[in-house]
Amino acid sequence: MKIFITTALIIFALITPNNLNAQELSPYVEVGTSESTIAQESERVNQALQNIGFEIVGSYNPEDNPNFTVIAFSRSDLQGTVLKVKD
Repeated sequence: MKIFITTALIIFALITPNNLNAQELSPYVEVGTSESTIAQESERVNQALQNIGFEIVGSYNPEDNPNFTVIAFSRSDLQGTVLKVKD
């Protein structure tokens, strides 16, 4: 029985990394499509966030890909709440 379990674990260990590497997971989520350019949509999102009280902390194009934009934003009340939490 121990040989069977050991053999099964070895086979599982050899097969699992290949299956994990075969998955292509993206850290980005498509939230919609638009006829506008990324720059136009980014500006629209920035303006909408600012209109409801958020501050735009920064933005960038991941992997220097102009088809992706990440927008970082915050609010003073959120920052205050986070600062109250001990590390």
